[in-house]
Amino acid sequence: MKAITLHQPWASLWISGAKIHETRSWRYPHAGKIPDLCGHAAKYLEGAPGPAVDDLCIKLFGMRWRESLPRGSLIGVVNIVKVLTTEELLHSRWQPEGTERARIDYLCGNFDPGRWAWRAAPKPLKFEKPIPYIGRQGMFNVSDSILPPLTVQAGLL
Repeated sequence: MKAITLHQPWASLWISGAKIHETRSWRYPHAGKIPDLCGHAAKYLEGAPGPAVDDLCIKLFGMRWRESLPRGSLIGVVNIVKVLTTEELLHSRWQPEGTERARIDYLCGNFDPGRWAWRAAPKPLKFEKPIPYIGRQGMFNVSDSILPPLTVQAGLL
């Protein structure tokens, strides 16, 4: 399975479903071919994500989220359902001020012009236990044999 590393708290926010889009400077290279993408939490924590993201993380993960979120581990799988430029996304019906879910998603990404938004299906699969793993830059392969079985119930095949 393909995997990608995200710093915390972004990795856990994506696997929790709070973060709908992962934004990158490059297009998802497997759009339409490889929808499942394993999320890897980087070993290091993002510096200071800002007060609004800190409040969201406290709400979702507890007061000690900085210490408790997994790092250096595979933490779940998302299903990539759509890839858009940030311009296409911002000109669609998705607007950061439109709904609470869109507002939260907007806090969790960089939607500057010229970037790509990888949309995840609504029900990511969070692994029961993080799987220690060394991540890589860009996309990398993870052997299916170390991953728990993926279920249709979670929206993944």
